[in-house]
Amino acid sequence: PDKPTFPYCVYSIFADTNSFDSGEQWEETFIQISLFDKGSNSINLDTLTSNLIDLLYDATLSFSNYTQIAFERIAKRNLYSEEKIWHKVLEYRIEMQHD
Repeated sequence: PDKPTFPYCVYSIFADTNSFDSGEQWEETFIQISLFDKGSNSINLDTLTSNLIDLLYDATLSFSNYTQIAFERIAKRNLYSEEKIWHKVLEYRIEMQHD
């Protein structure tokens, strides 16, 4: 965003694979969740990140015509810019099987 209101969160799919030619039809998707805050420290963003991790821990997602096989956090990174913007990155892997 040009002039975002802090804190804010965005997510994106950064990789996607599937196998529909084998006996088991499955898809694997990787998502990245980025949380941003501006300030002299990362305390607020640490709390938001911790709450999001707790919310998604052992979560069961619902997809039409799919059964969830796995949903797991695969990475967590902390970044900081010269503009004093804190950036927390969470990456998750979702594996699902087509019904």
